Amino acid sequence: MLLGLTRVVSGRRFPAHNEELAPVTVSSGNSARPPCFDLRYWRALIAALFSLSSLAASVVGYLRSLGVTAGIERRPTMEIDGVCHCGLISFNAQIDPSRVMVCHCTDCQVLSGAPFRAAVAAPIETFVLHGQPKCYVKVAQSGNRRAQFFCPECGTPLYASAPENPPFVLIRLGCVSQRTQLKPAVQLWQHSALPWLAELSSIPGSPEQQGFLAVPQR
Repeated sequence: MLLGLTRVVSGRRFPAHNEELAPVTVSSGNSARPPCFDLRYWRALIAALFSLSSLAASVVGYLRSLGVTAGIERRPTMEIDGVCHCGLISFNAQIDPSRVMVCHCTDCQVLSGAPFRAAVAAPIETFVLHGQPKCYVKVAQSGNRRAQFFCPECGTPLYASAPENPPFVLIRLGCVSQRTQLKPAVQLWQHSALPWLAELSSIPGSPEQQGFLAVPQR
């Protein structure tokens, strides 16, 4: 059964052992050119790439409309640094400047000593700390534990995180050098916001210490 078996390799016919070699003539004038030399091939390829690009843009636009692109789109990053009031503790981090938050919860009011607190999250892998802060772990209404870090000397609130294996830190805006560039994007816990905050712009003020209200002398 194998006596008539032949093979064809590179335009030549290789016979079985009982056949004579018979070359196959290939006309160079009628041979097809490789696709890479055909202009129509490149036009079709470019059109296909444009179609894929358009399809990808449509998919991302649809996902964005659903609010599910946070893990797909690359967020803008900003290098920030900060230091406590006495200079003992400092840090560097990378943040998304469009994700600054204001929190009006009562815990933030008490722990910051202010009407509200502003903060921004930084991935733990971008956070570099210099110095050893002190830590206080609070328990929120939800039962979640949150570690609050502050300078042991001057008491400046620095950041918060999960007590163990935190994926990110929540940096307090007051100790960030670039804080004037970081406008809040959202307010949290507004039901406990102090009621007079809406009137703050109408309260008289002074550019520096001039308006200080000391205790009246008797």
